[in-house]
Amino acid sequence: MINVVFFGSSAYCIPLLQSLHDHFHLRLVITKPDQKVGRTQELRKSAPKEFALTHNIPFITPASLTREPDHENVIHAMLDSHPTIAIVADYGLLIPHDIFTLPAYQTLNVHFGKLPQSRGAIPVQQTILQGDTSAYISFFVLEQTLDTGPVVCEKKFPLVGDETTQQLYPSLFETAALQLPDVITGYIEGRYIPKTQNTSDNFQLST
Repeated sequence: MINVVFFGSSAYCIPLLQSLHDHFHLRLVITKPDQKVGRTQELRKSAPKEFALTHNIPFITPASLTREPDHENVIHAMLDSHPTIAIVADYGLLIPHDIFTLPAYQTLNVHFGKLPQSRGAIPVQQTILQGDTSAYISFFVLEQTLDTGPVVCEKKFPLVGDETTQQLYPSLFETAALQLPDVITGYIEGRYIPKTQNTSDNFQLST
């Protein structure tokens, strides 16, 4: 059985979590702490935490992955889960090297842009603003530098042309969730070979 750790914080992540839960052994969910909302400052759980509670999956909610004691707590939680691989999407916190390399097959990031052209935090908005005819879902091996890791698999998502960010973002997550089981097994079995990105200084990224 493939043991998976998931890093993610938004409600968009739920299709990915469901896919991982259905096809693998989802051993640990790492998500942001409860957030104070509204006038009453009521604490609200993240959607991934709610998913973990509903499905009786261990979870941890560190405020940071680089400061102690959170850093050490996450290391111990991951070691206890015996992870084959970790998946990260819409998490929001910096993941240090000693954490994202801890699983046997390290950590794959789910990125909604073609790499290396669409590195950065807003690839979906960039795709729409440029009037592209397709969006992309890229699964790549996490590195310390932003969106520069070897690309395991890239999927094209055709666009009609009138999409908004609010429409496209959940659709991409749902499509990525359908693709995720094949990407993970293909990567682990060696059917998908990670391809190094062009990281040269003279490579011009889209703006």
